[in-house]
Amino acid sequence: MKTSIFKFHCILLVGIFLISEATAQQWQPVGPIAFTPNSVKYTTIAINKNGEPYVAFQDKEFYGQLSVMKYTGNEWIMLGDSGVSTSDAAYISMAFNKNGEPFVALSDGGYGVASVRTFDGSTWVEVGSTSVTTSYAKYTSIALDSNDIPFVAYADHALSGKVSVKKFDGTSWVGVGVAGFSAEGSQYVSLAINANNEPYVAYIGLDAKKVTVSKFDGTNWQTVGEPDFSGWDAYDASLAFGNGPEPYVAYTAYGGVADWDAWVKKFDGTDWVNVGTMPASTRGAEYASLKFSSDGVPYLAYADGDNFDKATVKKFDGASWLTVGTAGFSEGDADYLSLALNPNGVPYVAYSDDENAKKLTVMKFTAVESIESNSAPSAALKLYPNPANTKVSIENIPANATIRIVDLTGKQLYYSNTFGRSSVIETGQFDDGLYILQVEGRTFKMSIKLVINHQSPGY
Repeated sequence: MKTSIFKFHCILLVGIFLISEATAQQWQPVGPIAFTPNSVKYTTIAINKNGEPYVAFQDKEFYGQLSVMKYTGNEWIMLGDSGVSTSDAAYISMAFNKNGEPFVALSDGGYGVASVRTFDGSTWVEVGSTSVTTSYAKYTSIALDSNDIPFVAYADHALSGKVSVKKFDGTSWVGVGVAGFSAEGSQYVSLAINANNEPYVAYIGLDAKKVTVSKFDGTNWQTVGEPDFSGWDAYDASLAFGNGPEPYVAYTAYGGVADWDAWVKKFDGTDWVNVGTMPASTRGAEYASLKFSSDGVPYLAYADGDNFDKATVKKFDGASWLTVGTAGFSEGDADYLSLALNPNGVPYVAYSDDENAKKLTVMKFTAVESIESNSAPSAALKLYPNPANTKVSIENIPANATIRIVDLTGKQLYYSNTFGRSSVIETGQFDDGLYILQVEGRTFKMSIKLVINHQSPGY
């Protein structure tokens, strides 16, 4: 009877799967889940012009210093040395110049000065002969203009935590307008530069606890619209531009009728107005991260209180905020969550993975491609036995490939790099059911249906 029930469920699952094959997309890990050797904080992800994702983070394995890793298409590799900051790295922010070179801003060391480092191809070097600041700075945020000039915004401890901005003139860090231009000490500072090379900064006042955005007009910092426009108390401000000149800002609102929800507003030239029906989340959001695709579509990622603080991503379709894939797609809490989109508009999310010892995990939303039966005449890859019982063999694996097994929700259950042409995977720990085995390299990706049946005659 158990075998009959299993066969029925398997046939049902196959039917469901084939119906949705043409449009199937899901969140999948980029490399292994929890790929760092130890826990991380202050994670940030950015993607260069070639579509290569980089992650920067506070690395507990190296005494809390800054480490940066890059995904090669097969694996995550350390970029230069690990632990390249002076001491603890906090408030990490990353951006690329036109050549695809990463620039990382951070609050560095016991004194917490703001500094910027770039990778010269072999090692990490400090930008400028001195740090950006000589005193404590928090909430560092970096952006580069169209001339590849790096700007850094931060809460300036020397000026009671008010916001200051500096840029690198090729030799040293110089002030942009007056230092400490915000009305009060601030937190959650977020810097962005529009297509006209105009720097904007969003920040939340320490006393007012509301969102304000300021713009540099070439001489002075001017408030954009009304100050403190969020109405309710706010935190986690994230500022971004699409293809137009108007700024967008995402934040979490709380107090009053606001239930720790994620909100997104844009400046229409006169007022800050809601982007679609607000709030964008239903209840509880942290680490709001706002980014735009190359065709101007806004995406919002956050740790979703409605789903036990797991990661959720939404995009705006012109009228409403739609969930991208499955809500709450991470295994557990997604702390220090950061969003980026590649040149093709594929969203990537990096986070400290609470379910996996707070190590770093990166997920992307992608199509399940080339679903083939292993019995198809054109399938060079051989998978047997299928159904499998306690183990399955793979032959004719292309060189330098990665192998993963995911369930139908996209959850990764197995991951391995392989350099041989064959591999044997133990499947005794899997429940009976339908899975997808994926083999991926730099220029190919193949997915094959794998059935696990512990009553089958396969070994």
